[in-house]
This record gives sequence, structure tokens and C-alpha cells, in this order.
Amino acid sequence: QGTWPANYIGRAANEGILKGVNVASSTNALRGLTAKMLLNTLEVPLWGADGYNNDGSVTYGKLVPQQTLLENMLNVAVYKDKEVTSYDVDENEISITGVPTNEIAEGVSFDLYDVYRNLVDVWVNDDKEIIYVAKTTTSFIDAIEVKHGTANEVKLLGADKTYKLSAAYIADIGTGDHSDVNRKNEATPRKYDLAKVVVDDNNRVIFVDAYDFTNFIVVKSVDGNIVTDIEGTETNLKDFQIMKNGMLVDAKTAVKGDIIMFNTVDDGFAEIYTKSVEGTITNIFSDGIRVGGKTYDFNKGLTTTLADTMYVNEDGDLAVFDTDAAKQMKDEGNVALFLDRDGKMLFVTGKLGDIESSKVANILISNITAQEMFGENSIRAVVVNEEGKRVVKTVALRDLDFVTFNNTKVKVGDVAAGSKVDYFEIVLDDLRAVLEDTNLHATNFGEVLADSQFSADSIIEFHYDTDGNVVGLGLFSGVTAIATNAVIDKDGGDRFAATASGSYRLMNDTLLFDISDGTSADDTVITKWSASKDVKSVAVGATVYVKGGEVLYIVSDDVNALTDETDVTALVATRKLNAAADKIVEIKAWVNGAEKTYEVDSLAIPVGFAVGNVYTLTVDDVSGKVVKIVAASVVTGDVVTVNTSAREIEIDGVDAGTYKLVTGFKVIDITDGPNDGEVINLVNVAVGDTVTLVLEDANAMFVELVVVE
Repeated sequence: QGTWPANYIGRAANEGILKGVNVASSTNALRGLTAKMLLNTLEVPLWGADGYNNDGSVTYGKLVPQQTLLENMLNVAVYKDKEVTSYDVDENEISITGVPTNEIAEGVSFDLYDVYRNLVDVWVNDDKEIIYVAKTTTSFIDAIEVKHGTANEVKLLGADKTYKLSAAYIADIGTGDHSDVNRKNEATPRKYDLAKVVVDDNNRVIFVDAYDFTNFIVVKSVDGNIVTDIEGTETNLKDFQIMKNGMLVDAKTAVKGDIIMFNTVDDGFAEIYTKSVEGTITNIFSDGIRVGGKTYDFNKGLTTTLADTMYVNEDGDLAVFDTDAAKQMKDEGNVALFLDRDGKMLFVTGKLGDIESSKVANILISNITAQEMFGENSIRAVVVNEEGKRVVKTVALRDLDFVTFNNTKVKVGDVAAGSKVDYFEIVLDDLRAVLEDTNLHATNFGEVLADSQFSADSIIEFHYDTDGNVVGLGLFSGVTAIATNAVIDKDGGDRFAATASGSYRLMNDTLLFDISDGTSADDTVITKWSASKDVKSVAVGATVYVKGGEVLYIVSDDVNALTDETDVTALVATRKLNAAADKIVEIKAWVNGAEKTYEVDSLAIPVGFAVGNVYTLTVDDVSGKVVKIVAASVVTGDVVTVNTSAREIEIDGVDAGTYKLVTGFKVIDITDGPNDGEVINLVNVAVGDTVTLVLEDANAMFVELVVVE
């Protein structure tokens, strides 16, 4: 660095060399400032001899016609204030109004989205390649709210700034292709999760590029384009346009703890955006919490597709954050709130304390009895709890904080949907009425109608506080305690219990109460469904206790031992027949996301059997041969929507509806033929694709395999 030559700064200012540079004659000549000024000289008009004085000396001035180093010496064409109308990330090309090329010179780097829909100055070399682009308008990245009519404005929600719409305002709403635009009347006036807003010299909005997000993931790790979330689900963002800080980035830019919000429109659009607030929870409200003196609502999203704040529960699963979760975190120190651009809670992290009450399932050894002692109404229950221990409990009705009827919790003294429960309203006469009703039909608990079971072999839940006191009862009725009407073939892979009212999904933590040998603590065998390794099947007539389409508990006095056969779901890739071509002798199929070849025990060809269809193959565990082939339960249609966060897929057609993808589901693309299939990610399933959804059970909406055809 050094000082400027005498009178240089004044002359440089007159010639335009100081454009974008803030210097004075007294400041040092820093290298950075000098470089910028040198760049400016490329566009400053050249001087040369333009005449003679009377004494014959040469006079100097700006050359006519005007010339510059850039255009006349370096042969670079200059275009001023031109609009960027589209871009192509894959081809590294950009379209600019009035510029005769879209090719960007090798080694030239600028962010394509940053300049999109801005006015720019452009330099093009003599090879017709763009070598320089500089914005001459201003743009912002934020969540926005668009208003038409009298307001006629766009509000930047994060920055809390508002800009009026210009008469030339246009919008590109969520298409993701950046080649077409819609007039303002087609841009619905509402809030959008993310947008780019371009304003002119008068601070009026001339363009909006807006998006809605339908999913989000919390990053655990990144491997190339594959992002693994905190639940272990992998998402391939290979073809996505990904933003961070308003610039285009690769998936590998994300790090552990980042929030990625995205949609799957076209090739997919995503933003890595992590803004967090830390502090203790000082207040808990019915619809939010207060941290650091500010209240945050549980409803996180600007749009209905992202409606709930989430957290990781004690089981390690992503769950809805509510007042109960807030209570667990309140006294455990600081929490971190991850916010969207509108300051709403997306995700909450924090240490989880003890749950105020813990639930224990019990099977009644004998009927519940009601008693009154010293004016205290109570019930007495003799049970075997889920740990296999015999427990005798006497519960005073006045000590109950809540009662759960058919999975609906009603707190003592609360009013819920016009019904009220108080301890003094749950009287002995109510309990006696249940005990005397051999059909276990309806009886009134105060003002709440309950069809509760208090007989031997029934399930009752006790909710304990941290001191070991029973503070709540869980009661089930004929609506949620239902007899099965089909065998549950666990060894065959049944994942549902069939009843007259529908099929209910068997979960890994479903508790099986096996009372085949009796109901004493020594005879009752209690295991989680996933750990019931020796169980082959549960006979018809078992009682399943259900909630939200899932089985909580099974009670059965007829549980059968394991046999030596296994059922697998198989997408047939090829098949070989015997010499007479009337029996199948070999099948190659996709099973659990991998190709596997099975020898078939010379079975007759089933009616309608075809390569590309999905079947349930019964495999002998000893020989490894297929001994039975049955068509799987499937539905087909064209994809309407895909929600990767919720693991849901909606199809149209005869089987139209929204289907839930189970844990461990697979997606196989056989568009090139069943024998050339490949396993793909759910995000690669596009709207309009024709798919076959393989159901875990014919009467349910749970999908274990998606076949893209």
C-alpha cells in the first residue's frame, strides 16, 4: 500500500474510475481498492489526440466515436441492464434478454440463482461466451406474504419489510423450472415458505419466485447426495435444486443438525436453513411455549402441509411436539428451537425428563371388585402386569387425575366435547353396573358413556406418577377390544390382525399376553410381538386392543408353536419352467430390496402368474424351496402426491387413496423391465408415475413395496 499521486483521486472521480469505491486523497492505496479501480478503467472512455492548438501542439480528449479498453482493445461486448430470464444448472447456461449467447466461459463462476430475474451487466468475449455478470438491481431471499387489491404488496416475513408491487410485477410460483412465469393474478395472495423477491430502483417489486415446502428432515449425516436423517431414513437429493444463503449448493454442504426443507415438484427444490434460539422454557401454553421472553406456537409451518412442530421422543422417533413434550423438557435445562424464516418452530431439541405418569398394561386375573370403606369409594384389581408380576391394586376414585376411555383421555374436572368426569361422579353403582352386565355393554360414568371391560382376562392400564401412585386408568370397550376372525400367522409374516371391523397393524412393541396355560403369573407369558420368536400363530378368537389402526395388546388362550416355513413378498423378475412347460421350477425375484433366486418344489403354474407381478412365496426353511405361491395384495394407479417425511403416497384410479409406507419399505423401478429393475429412493417417485403398491394386508392402507412401472 502507499499514498495516491497528487490530484489523482479528483481526476479518477471525474472519469468514473471510482465507481463502487469509497476512497479519498488522504487514504492509503490498498490493493483491493486499486484492483476494483483497475477493473473500472476497462469501461472508462479512452482518450487520444483530437486536434491541435494554435501553436501546433497536440490536444487530447475522449475519442470519437467513443472507445474503451474492454470493447475496442479486448474485443469484449458489453450489455447493460439486461434481465436474466432462465438458467440451467446441469448445463451451466443462462438466458439473458438481449444477449445473443447463453454459454458461460470455462472458469467463470457466479451463482445462477443469485442473478436470476435481476437486471445485470454482461460481458461477452469474442468466442461468444459470457465472462462476467454483475447485478444492477436488488433482490432478497425470505419467506413472504403476497397481498393484492388495495395493499398490493409483498411482505418479507423474516426481515419484516414491505415492498409495493410494480405495474410490471410477475411471479413464478413453485414450478421450479425457471422458464415460465405467471401474471400476478395467478400468484395466489398468501404466505409462501421461501421466495426470491427482486425490486427495481424505486423499491417496487418486479418479480417473485416463490415456493412451498411439503417436507423437512433433520440431518444426521451426509454421504455425497444421500442425506440420512435422525430416524435413519435416507433421502437422495441428487437432482434437487438446493439453496443455502440464497445461493445454489450441493447436498454435501449440509452438516449434522441442519434443517433441510424441501418439496418434490419437478426435480425437487430444497433449502438448507438453520436458525435457532436457545434458552429455558419459562411458560407452557395450550398452543405453544415461551423461551427467552418470546412465545412460539406449536404450529410451525406457513402452509398446511407443515403443520406441527416436531421433536425426538424417548424412543428416538420423530414425534409431534406438544404440551406433554414441553413439560418433559421444562426443568431439564436449555432447549434449542429451530425456526423457519417466519420465526415459527420447526424442531425442538432438549433433554427429556421423567414423564409425569408412566403406563403399565395389566391382564386381570379375576373380575374387578368395587368397595366402600370409611366413606371412600375404590376399586380392587388383581392383575398380572406386563413384566409378568402378580399385583393387587386398590385405587381410590378420588385419587384419579384422569380416565382414558377407548384411548381418549379425559382429565378429572375437565370438560371435553360436552362430557365431564369428576371423581365423585365415578361412583360404585357405575362399577357394579358393569360387573353385573354380562354383555359388558354401555354404562354411564358420570356424564361419559363407557363400554368398559372389567372381567377376568381383560386388559386394564394403570398410569403411575413418579411416586408410584395410580393416577389414571385406561379402559377398553367393544370398540377398541375386538375379537379376531382369522388366524394371525406370525411365522408366515402376517403384520395385521383381522377382525369384523377391519384389519389392525401389529407393531414391534405390541404386547402378546399368552394365557394358553392359565392366567396366573406363572402361567401367563408376556412378550413383545417382535420378540415372540417361538410363536407360529395366534388362533381365531383372540382379543386385540387397538388404537389408531395399530394393535396395542393381544390376549389369547390359543397360541401355536413355530413351524419351519417362512413367507416372503417377492416381485418376480424371471421364472423357469420344466421341460413340459406346465410347472415352475425356479424363480428369480426382488425380495427386501435384493435379487434372490429360489428353487421351486415343482409347483403348477398359478392362474394369472406373470413376471413383473408380486407374490407371497412360502419357503421351506430346511430345503430353501418355494412350496407355495399366492398373489400378493396390491393396488395400482398413477401417483398424485408423494410425502417423504410422512412416508405417504397418494394414487388415483380405482384404488385411489393415500397409503402409508411402513418402516423398511422398498421402492423398485422396473420401467426397463422386471429383470432390469433397480432399487430407488422414494424422492425419485414422480407425480404421474404408474405404480403398484404392495399392501401388508388386503384390508389396510399400509404399503411394504412400491413398484414403479
